[in-house]
Amino acid sequence: MATHGLGAVEARFADLIWENEPIGSGGLVNLCNRELNWKKLTTYTVLRKLCEREIGVMK
Repeated sequence: MATHGLGAVEARFADLIWENEPIGSGGLVNLCNRELNWKKLTTYTVLRKLCEREIGVMK
């Protein structure tokens, strides 16, 4: 996967989303807790930042 300027953790997060799509927000929170040891707020914060950067948006 091209990382689009992502850091290692952001790239891993994006990979988790793409590997498990479609995934709802609750499932994503649980997955990130298991795989990355993240809390809910961390998951939503990183997701918001990726969305702001339009990562995963086809142009």
